[in-house]
Amino acid sequence: MAEDDWAFASNSLPEASVKRGVTAGLTPPNGGGDFIFGFNSIQVVDGAVVVLCDVTDFAPIQPPGSKGGGSIRAAIKRVGAGNDHWSGFLFLCAGGNDVSDNAYMLGLEDDYPYRITLRKGALSDGNQAVADDTGLLRSSVTTYTPDTWHHLRLDAVVNDNGDVVLSAWENAVASNDVTSPVWTRISFNDSVGDYYVDDALGITSGSLPYTSGYIGFGFQTEDTARRIYVDHVECIRQL
Repeated sequence: MAEDDWAFASNSLPEASVKRGVTAGLTPPNGGGDFIFGFNSIQVVDGAVVVLCDVTDFAPIQPPGSKGGGSIRAAIKRVGAGNDHWSGFLFLCAGGNDVSDNAYMLGLEDDYPYRITLRKGALSDGNQAVADDTGLLRSSVTTYTPDTWHHLRLDAVVNDNGDVVLSAWENAVASNDVTSPVWTRISFNDSVGDYYVDDALGITSGSLPYTSGYIGFGFQTEDTARRIYVDHVECIRQL
């Protein structure tokens, strides 16, 4: 996708606080190209930078052209000077084009060591630590330390009855490059099974499901020298 295919969400942190953009000065994931997209916080500030897919039929994904769901896939890495105060995430079904809007987020939590977490809530909050986050839906069994590339995939399928079926996947990017992924389900610390059903009655998650909206990736920070790198982003809509 080209630069013109993306837009920053309203009320994203300014570039004076968070540098963002492409660079050839960092090592890409296995199979990546010459450039990656990076975020780097250069001031102590609390907020997020959110990047939206700004292509026709994706901004937002919604009926009648789509059922509202989709899939977001990307390689993502969490790098920084400290142990906490930042997260990176992929998202689906954001209710608007502002960082305060709610979405489903799959990302690298704000903790050390960190988990891969599935969260429902405001983009500006990112993927908070498991112990702090009431919007947490699932957290991975495995924990990680910074400077690890992850190739993640989040699917949201909107059923005709209004249920949203969420599934989260990973590709072992050290063995399978980003252009030839072998997707396996992320192992989570719960007994939910392969899918998380955010039901149309608003019972399982405690709130009604998100059935359409924007798709993209983001960076949440509360401190300086926190960084997220992203590469090989793919956006797919549910027809």
